[in-house]
Amino acid sequence: PEAALTGCAQFVLCPTDTNGQNPKCELHAHVINNSWGSNDGASTFYADQIKAWRAAGIIPVFANGNAGPNCATVGTPGGSASVIGVGATASNDGLASFSSRGPTPDKRTKPDVSASGTPLVNLMATHRTSGQAR
Repeated sequence: PEAALTGCAQFVLCPTDTNGQNPKCELHAHVINNSWGSNDGASTFYADQIKAWRAAGIIPVFANGNAGPNCATVGTPGGSASVIGVGATASNDGLASFSSRGPTPDKRTKPDVSASGTPLVNLMATHRTSGQAR
């Protein structure tokens, strides 16, 4: 899987057509959202890809992991200093029990930002023809 992820990382830097031809590097992404990683906190195969993304002005965003609720459970690359690590919140606005958290092995705080990671109760259209919420 590392080779496939490396290929995807290179495509993000310089997209091509569906045949892998006609690169258009000016069309690279500005922000990349990723939800893959390792819970061991030690994997670093991705470091060169993230360094290249940052050099190109691309902001990498990664899930922090799903190994909570204990401290020091942040995975990689979400725990990397070079990425924005995202945690999951519960309905009480606290971290969801499954959401990984810091500190990282080098004592940095993670997640950098958190958002809803559990089902939300929200407004629902009750009037089928007008779409009004009540």
